Formats: sequence, structure tokens, C-alpha cells
Amino acid sequence: MKSLLAENKAMSNLFKLDVFLSDCTFENEPDLLRSTLKAGIIARALAIYRVDRVVIYKGRRDKACSELGERLEKLLWYQVVPPYLKRKIIPRSPVYRYAGLLPPLQIDTHVVTDPPSIGEVRLGLVRGRAKEKLVVDVGLRSDVEVMVNGETGPRLRELVPVEFTGEGWRILKEGNVYLGFEVIYERDRNIVSLMRSYGGLRIGTSRLGFPAWEAGDKLVSSISPGSRVAVVFGEPYRGLREIVDEHGGRVEELFDFYLNFIPGQGTRTVRVEEALVAVLQTIIFLNHVYRSI
Repeated sequence: MKSLLAENKAMSNLFKLDVFLSDCTFENEPDLLRSTLKAGIIARALAIYRVDRVVIYKGRRDKACSELGERLEKLLWYQVVPPYLKRKIIPRSPVYRYAGLLPPLQIDTHVVTDPPSIGEVRLGLVRGRAKEKLVVDVGLRSDVEVMVNGETGPRLRELVPVEFTGEGWRILKEGNVYLGFEVIYERDRNIVSLMRSYGGLRIGTSRLGFPAWEAGDKLVSSISPGSRVAVVFGEPYRGLREIVDEHGGRVEELFDFYLNFIPGQGTRTVRVEEALVAVLQTIIFLNHVYRSI
């Protein structure tokens, strides 16, 4: 397990990635089946590149996509919850009709054994507290006890990362194990409002932007270790400039970088799930290359 943790630490991002998606992301999908398949691809991309948070923003003034936004939120949340806790956390909903088609994320907290192996990391659902111990459901036949040593600890029904030591379970405090992404739906906030209050580097993605690799050195020098980086995507039928204009903003004001990550694209459009891979891979690649020079 030590080698696995070392590998995770070496591959972990030096910064926190926040991905912003419109609640209209599913508007070009004709039905729930197609939406579910797209959500599966999106979730895999988010997990592969160790995204910390995915924020769903209000794309239209009239909230025309609010129902689609809730669908996206539920499907992404369903995937990030470990298989051994899904039935205990996620309520039944028609949205999950095709959930069986979703590809597994296979992040560390999802790939577990029974009985657990030493060094195994799980997410546990806090069910209660007895003096210095938390009572936690980690998906085994019975709940386990986790020492908190006088600390306040998480509240009931919260998820907490725990590690099996061979003798028992302890709360995992190291940050080198990827636990998945947080899903936030900002139903009443558009991208202009969110970016104006964002406390980190802001990157807008667009085919109208400056070529990403030509800005590589400046981009990487703007990212400090431990900082947050927002990567913002448009909609199936509208780019970021159109969305920002509708909400009274300007891309030049909102974003520190407004970049084209796929210059000379061979297709008229690039779907969100395709752009995610190209954009996140480029950012992480440029970061590793320029920091090693």
C-alpha cells in the first residue's frame, strides 16, 4: 500500500481543480438514456484528472435548464458515492433508471476488499458517536468504531475518509489519496456572478480564445502550489462569450486566461465531454513541463 500512496502523491495535482459546467450541458441529449451516458463520460474525466469540485452554474436567465441541471447534479453525485454506500445515501429516483450503464470510477475509495486489507481507504457514513469514538458505516457487515481523540469530528450523516490499519480504522488526514469530486449546483447564480467572487485563477475555454500552449509559460507561472484553478466550459449550442454577454459581463473581465485548447479542430463543434479531456490534460501537462524546466 505504501507504493500506491507514493504513486498517488507523485501524480496528485499541485493545485485544486474546479470545473464549471452549465446546467444546459444536457440540452442536446434527446432523452434520459443519452444524458446518463454523457454523465458517465464526464464523471470519468473529472476523476481521471483529480478534479476537486464540479460546479454547475445557471446558464439561462429564465432557468430554462434547471431540470437538466438537477439531472446532471444527481448523476454525477451518484457516481462519486462509493458502491458500498449508494443504497444507504442515495434516494430512489427516476433519474437513475439507466444508472447500471454508468462506468465505475475505480478511484481508491471505490476499489475495496472484504475483509479489508491493511492501508485500504474507504469513505464512511457517520452514524453516531460514543465518547472518543465515531460509529461509522464503511460498507462492511457491521459498523466500525473510529477514534477521534477528543476532536470535534464530523457530524451525523457526513462522509469521512478512513483507513484500515490492521488493528482498526483511523480518520485519514493525508491529502495524497484522491477521494473524488464534490458536486455543487448553484441554481441561482450565473457564471458572471460566480467568477467575480472566485478566489483563484480563472480559465475560460473557447474556440475563440488564445492558443493554450502559446500561453503555457505565463499560465503555469500564475498557478501557485495549493491554489485553486477554475476551468469554465460553455454549452452545446452557445460558447462562453455568448453566455457571459447574456448575464451582463465581459470575458476579458471575468477570466485571467481565455484560451483555445483545440486550435484547428477537425469538427465544427467539440462536445463538453470531449473538451474536458483535452483541456484538463493540457493544463496538467503544461504544468508538469514548465515546472520541470
